[in-house]
Amino acid sequence: MHEFSIVQALLDQIEHLAHEHSAQKVTRVEVAIGRFSGVEIELFQRAFETFKETPLCHEAVLDIATQEGDAMLLMRLEML
Repeated sequence: MHEFSIVQALLDQIEHLAHEHSAQKVTRVEVAIGRFSGVEIELFQRAFETFKETPLCHEAVLDIATQEGDAMLLMRLEML
């Protein structure tokens, strides 16, 4: 279940970006996950819901799009 470590790294990146932009809250996270990335979407969603329980991200909604290839990209953040 490498999805847990991927989500933790994603949340670390989100916290860094939020701090850079003086955001108080993250409301939406959009990612694109490659079909050949080896990431199981359901496990990724479950891991995100489990680990997002920080004051910064606890209300964040996760949107996942699939794409060709094996990359995973942070496409967009909505922050307040």
